[in-house]
Amino acid sequence: MKSTFRSIFLGSSPEDPPHQAGVRGISPASAGSGAAVRMAPEDRTVDSKCVEQFLNSLKSQTGLNVLDLTGLCQSNVDIISGLGHRIYSDDFLRILDDCFGPPGDFFENQADPERLDKFEAQCLTYDDWMFDGALVWDSLEFLSPELLEMTVDHLFGLLKPSTYLLATFHTESRNGMVPSYTYRMEGPRGLRLKPRGERLAGKILQNRDIERLFQRFNSVKFFLTRNNLREVIVRR
Repeated sequence: MKSTFRSIFLGSSPEDPPHQAGVRGISPASAGSGAAVRMAPEDRTVDSKCVEQFLNSLKSQTGLNVLDLTGLCQSNVDIISGLGHRIYSDDFLRILDDCFGPPGDFFENQADPERLDKFEAQCLTYDDWMFDGALVWDSLEFLSPELLEMTVDHLFGLLKPSTYLLATFHTESRNGMVPSYTYRMEGPRGLRLKPRGERLAGKILQNRDIERLFQRFNSVKFFLTRNNLREVIVRR
């Protein structure tokens, strides 16, 4: 049975369904501006052991499904398809701005039932157990505590057992603002951070907070970079 944010919010969790291999292709996505955003620093390329481990987890098979929440990015498409897999791209930040942006407070809007319905209709509308990996990046940092838990539970339902989820979290903020990026993989462990504005973030999560957030998953591994980012790879 397909999981929904509303059913998760009400306390029920989907049962693990049988393997499903439906393919919808690559979803078109566009960069967003929207709520609580201002200019970010210049782009840069970093060395990412987390990206390397995630890609290595996909090398033993072909024909897998990978979710990418940075939006449609050709370099990510090329790398994932080059491994023999399918990539499904959602621009998570654009959807957040569309559903919870002005008027009103960005985080308070995330508790509005009508806006939540709109979010549910646009975001992560996939079947349970569809994905063999998820590139979540910094998407989770811009959610209210309630919607954050709902979204992580929903992602849990979309992933098959023993697969991996990659996420990034800032280690500090400036007056509540953190830079957001389009994340472009370049080679087996290169990662280009393309700025898309500084945004008002939720709580800066520490290691224990992140472990608690992913407590339904089997394991959490941390990678600390030089860019005030904490990379995390989580095993379903």
